[in-house]
Parts: sequence; C-alpha cells; structure tokens
Amino acid sequence: MAMLPPVESMVALGSVMSSTNSVPHIRRTCGYLMSRQLLRPEGVKGLCAAVFGDSENADDIQLDKLQHISRVLITVPAGMVPKDYFSIILPRLIDLLQESRYPAYRRAAAFALSQMLAVKNGTAAQIILFRFHDLFLYTRPDTEETDHTTLTYNPELKEMVRGLLLTWSRITSSSEAIDTLWTIFDDDGGQWHTDLEGGVRRGPSVPTLASTKLSLFTPETLKKADEAGELDPTANILDLYPEPRHLAVFLKSMNRDDILSQFLVKLLEGYRDNKNSEDGNPVRTLLYLQLIMQLQIAVSDSSKSAGLFSKPSQILTFIKQALEAAASARPEPNYQKKKVSLAGKFQISDLRLSPQDEEDPEVSDGDSDDDLSDSEAFTADNEMEETSITLLLSVLEANENLSARTEPILNDIFELLEPRVNHSPSAVRLVAREARMVMTARLALGDDDVSRNNAVDTQAESPREIYQKALKFLQDPILPVRAHGLLLLRQLASASTDSAKMDSALVPAVLEIFVQSIQDDDSYIFLNAVQGLAALVDNYDRSILKRLVYDYTKHLDGLEAGNMNQQDVDTRIRLGEALSMVIRRCGETLGATGNVIIPPLLRVVRSPTAPTTLRTSSLSLLADCQNTYALAVLPYLLDLAEGMIDLLQVETTSTTDNTTTIKSEEGRKSTMDDHPTSTNTKFPPLRRAALHFLTLLIRGTTKEIYESYASAGDNARLSVGLTKRMRITLGYISNTDDDMLVRIMAREALEDLAHLELAKLTI
Repeated sequence: MAMLPPVESMVALGSVMSSTNSVPHIRRTCGYLMSRQLLRPEGVKGLCAAVFGDSENADDIQLDKLQHISRVLITVPAGMVPKDYFSIILPRLIDLLQESRYPAYRRAAAFALSQMLAVKNGTAAQIILFRFHDLFLYTRPDTEETDHTTLTYNPELKEMVRGLLLTWSRITSSSEAIDTLWTIFDDDGGQWHTDLEGGVRRGPSVPTLASTKLSLFTPETLKKADEAGELDPTANILDLYPEPRHLAVFLKSMNRDDILSQFLVKLLEGYRDNKNSEDGNPVRTLLYLQLIMQLQIAVSDSSKSAGLFSKPSQILTFIKQALEAAASARPEPNYQKKKVSLAGKFQISDLRLSPQDEEDPEVSDGDSDDDLSDSEAFTADNEMEETSITLLLSVLEANENLSARTEPILNDIFELLEPRVNHSPSAVRLVAREARMVMTARLALGDDDVSRNNAVDTQAESPREIYQKALKFLQDPILPVRAHGLLLLRQLASASTDSAKMDSALVPAVLEIFVQSIQDDDSYIFLNAVQGLAALVDNYDRSILKRLVYDYTKHLDGLEAGNMNQQDVDTRIRLGEALSMVIRRCGETLGATGNVIIPPLLRVVRSPTAPTTLRTSSLSLLADCQNTYALAVLPYLLDLAEGMIDLLQVETTSTTDNTTTIKSEEGRKSTMDDHPTSTNTKFPPLRRAALHFLTLLIRGTTKEIYESYASAGDNARLSVGLTKRMRITLGYISNTDDDMLVRIMAREALEDLAHLELAKLTI
C-alpha cells in the first residue's frame, strides 16, 4: 500500500471495512491502515477522492458522505496524541478550502472543519483558530520593501475582506464588537499591508508623516496642498491611523445602530480622557475628534442619523457628565438661581414672574475691579463643551419627539447650559443658546396639545397653527429659518384683535423663548425678541413686567456684578430696550406699576459694583418714566433729585484732572464703549444721563407747579436748600467739566432751574 496512491489504498480498505463478511479484527486492522493512509501527504485529498470519485458538482453531494468524511478525520488513531494527529491533518484540510478543480472537496473540508469547531475547547478547534487567526493577531516583519502608498491590492480581495468584516459585524455582540474595534487604536498592533501578488498580512506600524505635516505652511506648499485637496475639512493631512473617513464609512455600513451609538460614546470618552490627561497625546486627541466629526458627517446626510440616535439615553448621559466635568474645572459665577424645570408645564411661577418672592442672594467675596472677562479664552474644557452641545443638537434633530417629558435628563442638561449662554466663549454660547432654544420650543410645542382641547371655534385654530409653525421653525439649524419663526411669534404677541390673539396658556412658553432669543448675537433675532417682550406686556399679563425688571436688575447691587461680561451687559441693555418700550406705552397706567419699576432701577443707579453702562441705562429708563407719567415718579422725587446731585458732585471730572482718565492701546482717551463692563464712574455718559434725568425732574416740577398752583406747597418738594445745591453744582460743572456736552447740558439745567425758582415766586 505504500507504493499505491492514497486514494487506491483507501478504496480497497473501504471495501473490506464495508463488507458484511469481514470479521471484527480485520475491520480494526483496516481502520488502523486507513489512519496511516490519512497521515500521508495526499491522504486527506485521497479520502475525498475515494468518497466522491471524480464528481465536480458540489450541489449534488449527499449529507451522509460529508458526515462519513468528517467522522474519519475526527477519529484520532489509537496510540497517537491528538495534538500530533491534528497538527498533521488540519493544515492539509485547510489547504483544501482553496481547491478550485473539485468543489466537492472544498465543501467536505469546510463541513469537517465546522464539526471540529463545534467542539468547544477541543484540541482540533484550538489548532484551527490559531491557524485562522495567526495572521490577524500577530505582526510579521517586512520581507520586502514596498511603497504602501501605491495601490497594490486586488479589488476582488478588498471586497472579500469587506464582506468578511460585514458578516462578522452582523453576528457579533455589541460589547465584543466595541472591544474589537477599539483594538484598532492600539499603537503596538501593527497595520495591514498587501504585496504585489495580492497577499494580505499584518506588519509593523509604518511611521506616519505627522511630524513633517505639522510644519508650517509656506505660500508655495499652501498652494500645492490646496490643489491636492489636502485642505479639505475631511482630508487626513496628518496621516492619522485609522483613517477617520474610512472607519466612519465602514461603521455606517455595518447597519448596527447599537454598535455605532456605543462606539461614538466610547470615542467621546476617549477624547475627553486623553485631552484632560497630562500625558495625553495631542495627535491621538485629534484622531478622536476627527472620528467624531466624520461619524456625524457620515450619518447627517441620510436617515441613518435617526438610527444612530434612536436610543439617545447613553449619549445624553455622556453629555451631562461632560458638561458637569467642564463646569467643575472652572469657577462659575456665584449666582444663586432658582431652578426652572422643563419637565412640568409652563407656569408663571416657574418662569419667575414674581421675583419679589425671592430673597436676593447674599453677596460673596469677589474682585469687582476686574473690568475684563476671560470668557473669550477658548480652553480645552470649552472645546469639550462645544463638542458635547453640538452632539446634543444632533440628538435633538434626529429625534423630533425627544423632550424633557420623554428623557428627564434633559432637565439637568438644560440647567447646565444656562451658565454657558452667558459665561463662555462665543463658539460655546452660540450652540448652547441654540440648544436651549430647541429644548424650550420642543417642550412648548408639546404643551400645545393640552390647550388644543380648549378650542371653541374654528377661528381659534389659525393663531395656534401659526404658533406651531413658529416653534418648528425655531428648531431649525438654519439661522434665517429660526429668525422667521421668531418673527411669527412676535406677530402673534402683537396681535390686538381677539380672533388673531393666541391662547393665554401659551404666553409663558413664548415669554421664555423671547427671553432666550434676546441673548442672540444676530440683530434681527434680538430686535424681534425685544419687540415681542414689549408686546407681551401690552397685550397679555402685566405681571410679565416684573419678570423683565427682575432679569434686568438682578445681581447688580452686590459683588456678584464683578463677574459680569460683555454678553451679560448686552443682554441687560436689550432688556432695557424692551422696558423702555413698555414704559413709553404705559401712559397713566404707569402710576399703578411705578412701584415695580422705579425702586429696582434706583438701586442699580446707586450700586457702586454695577457696570457704568447699566447705571447709565437705568438713568435713561428713569427718564422714560418721568417723561411718560411724572406723577408715578413723584413719591421718589426728593430721593432722585438728591441722588442726581450727589452723583454729579462726586463723579464730575475737571479739565485739569487726568488721574482717572483711561487710555486705550492707541493712546487715545477710552470711552465707555471700549469697556462695557467697567465700573469706572468717570465716563461722561453717566454724567450726561444724570443731567438729562435731573433736567426732566426740574421741568416736571415746574410744570406741576403751574398746573396745580392751589396745592403748590405740597407738591413742590424741591426745597430752597436743595435748589441752592443744584445751582452751585450745576454752575461748577458747566464751567469745569472736561466733557463739552456735559457742560452744555449743565447750562440747560441751570436755565430750567431758574424757571422753577421763578414759578415758585410767581405762585
């Protein structure tokens, strides 16, 4: 039998073993000889030839033949160690998987291997897996010099590997898939290479060109990079591995939303941890960030984004943790805020329309001399905040029904976003403001379902339809669309006829949207918000006025005012514009609401820690009150007049006094616009506002004396002593102040004061 081919020997032995006339010891002998034939170099192939013959049709193979071959191959010969036996048989069996002439042999080999793999922790299974996985798990040194930047792979081989990976991704568990995918980022894992013959192997990592790419661009290299497309946002100019765009496309093609979502969260956590670590690799941080961006790009142009964020709980948890970690890394302004829950229905009390029920927070230690804020310094924490909030916007965009009702964690995120709107760099402020607007509009749109049942006739549907359309527009990422939504809300708030007015139950939600929109940097949006706030006060609940006054004056009469930045000042100035419109429209009704407006404004004027810009704005609002209805100011006339004289005496600056003059970098004299958060009281606009208000008080008193001469002694509260102080102070300022407009206004005030004294003598 040693001289015969294995197939002929096996056919002869098989006929003896299958004979019913053979005795047991002969069959055992033939079985032993059959095993020896299998161990010959062509033994495994000979066994297949003996069973199948010359058949080439793999579709007609009977199962019993496959099972017979498998049993023969699995049986270890007597007296032989299983490891030694399978070490000889399995390599030859695996080689049959590439048999192209006889497909039946290939199917038999695959069936036998599957039966061996079915025995967990078996000797055969361990050897098979080692042979299959060896090239995948271990690197091999380069045996030839190959330019790996050149296309050397076979397209068919690429599709075969792609199919193998996609098949694996569909049958593996999500946890195993995440762990396996994460090994790609192992620096010691090596990279895949192909040779000129199409072979695939795993070799040592090829040094990237990051060190040369990090060099500065010259005009020539910049032009070349632009022509080569290297300046494209998705270009991998640093040769990062894995290539972010390729990995993102593969993850999308897996069609496993659970894997994609968890992998994105793991990327975010890796980005955060590597960025915050002192030993973190900046190139690795950039790789994580590029992958996050590429994943968002990969799913943003299709309905796949809905699948990625279809179960957003884990992503929302990460967003909350990232915002909390960034908040703990830097001190927040010491403002004691009342929580406004998004989960419940909008209530007047929830939106703080009655601020007098709240006690002012106790002042804390702070440096009120810091005129400039560092909020524009973009740090690593700010970068993490911007990434997290951008991800939040993607989650909200992909889930139209997602709100604080369905995910209560959005309440906490909404609270965490509030300080980012006012005390963060502009990039963070923009996305934080947009996220809060979307969350507010989303919840308000849900609240409309409750009020819809209260409709009485079909005419009431028209304002509600406009309201719903406006809220949907406000959630759009495109700025002009959001601006149009705000315009629709402003028109609803300004409607005067009953048929065009919206349901009063919707007013608190609209108010909250206007208050948030007033912080926007776009002039069209915040001007519409200003007009909308004024319209709400005019056409709906007057208690809204208390909310506006509170938001304008809160935290300005304590040391907390030292933490204000330009965004805070701009927001309050816009609130002041809304208050000014409301005051001018009040008319005589200001007498009933004057006690709500005037005392808080007076506290701001007297506060030494409030920015001079806001003190000037408060004086302008007090002047509006005097112009609108002087009787509303009458109870405070004495305090206001004395306060203006005190302010002018203390803050006047003569032409020879340069100790308090602030110079700009160009050497010119700085203005209040150059330092909007400064508490320097020597800026001329403060004195101008005080003189303007004092002049109005004098004129109002004069007018009242002439109109009500019968009781002039009671109403003319400006005593002789006070008018004398006025005359002396105004005369000094008109001659010595370094601001020409202040001197002119002081002379006009002196003339009005002379008219007042004349009126007293005449009466």
